[in-house]
Amino acid sequence: MAVYFLSDFHFGADWRKDESSRVRLFIDFLDRIKSDAENIYILGDLFDFWFEYRNGFPNKYPEITDKLAEYSESGIKVVLVGGNHDWWAGETFISLTGAEVFKNDAEVHHYGKRIYLGHGDGKAITDWQYRILRKILRNPFTIFLFKQLPYAIGIQLARLVSSGSHYANEHRQWKFLDEYKDAAKPVLGQGFDAILLGHTHIPQWVQLPEGLYINTGDWIQHFTFVKLDDEGFSMKTFKNGNIENFDPSLLTPPTNSTK
Repeated sequence: MAVYFLSDFHFGADWRKDESSRVRLFIDFLDRIKSDAENIYILGDLFDFWFEYRNGFPNKYPEITDKLAEYSESGIKVVLVGGNHDWWAGETFISLTGAEVFKNDAEVHHYGKRIYLGHGDGKAITDWQYRILRKILRNPFTIFLFKQLPYAIGIQLARLVSSGSHYANEHRQWKFLDEYKDAAKPVLGQGFDAILLGHTHIPQWVQLPEGLYINTGDWIQHFTFVKLDDEGFSMKTFKNGNIENFDPSLLTPPTNSTK
């Protein structure tokens, strides 16, 4: 048996042209691991936009929610840690999937390890533009105002913000990687064995003196996930439709990643 951690799919993103193939790949992956999965943690941004209005949210991803519900019904615990694109998932998502939703970073225990989980947004101290935006987007008054918008207007506004955010941040995250490691150190210093984050879309595996920092990567380019079983943590990819080992140390930043 095993526990799985993965993040950053952004299903529904207008800036992706391979939506159907990525959805099929994710469904195939869930079918592949079902026989030994006991828990699956999605560390945010499963969807590029999920906001629950007073009357819920139109489910445009039935293949995904139905598959997660199948997991839940079979006794596999599914957890969504809210990301910066789907932090507002709530009762509608829970009713569709049977999943548990964590609004904040969380502590879990598996295979004798104390593990810290989070999406990771806001961890880079010098990314002050996003840190300000994060506070605005999660402010109760902002959420109240957004709920007053008609769905059609709200979704268009969200797509505009998402598209602009993607193009602005496609390579920026590389320059913040050291800051994510710095953010991991005090957490690990509290006695955690490992900290797992997402958000950057860049898989990382860093053994620090204080413990292990892992970034789960994404399901846009790398299709990576982390597996924990009685042999410990391992990072793998499902990019080619097969479960294969993945070495994040082989990744190199793009030439314009520091801009």
